[in-house]
Amino acid sequence: MFTLSIPVASDDLALLTPFQSNRFCFNDGYHTSHHLHPRRHWREHPVALLQDQKRYSDERALVFRNVDYLMLTVKLLQKDYMHLARCMVPIGPEQREMSLEQRADMLRSRTRRLPDAYLERHSLKKR
Repeated sequence: MFTLSIPVASDDLALLTPFQSNRFCFNDGYHTSHHLHPRRHWREHPVALLQDQKRYSDERALVFRNVDYLMLTVKLLQKDYMHLARCMVPIGPEQREMSLEQRADMLRSRTRRLPDAYLERHSLKKR
């Protein structure tokens, strides 16, 4: 699996999971698992994802397969939510019940532009 935390317009946990590059990159695709358990050995992250499915579901995580960081970025910039919906691995009952179109709509809603008020509140610059 390939887990990647991506900025989203809500407080939901967003991540991605499995890809072939994990074989060569010490399971870097399990990035969120690493943040949840930073001292865990890299070989243990795939099993940990399976063990932590309830937590991922409760936090409304996004898990993807057959997409890496670069292609995820490209598809987000292209706003190709249908492609990402096809790569999505449903975690939990709520996501499993969604149609492909509902998954694409959910992805679209979770990657919308952050409101200016939010950006001003969380800006590192003092005005």
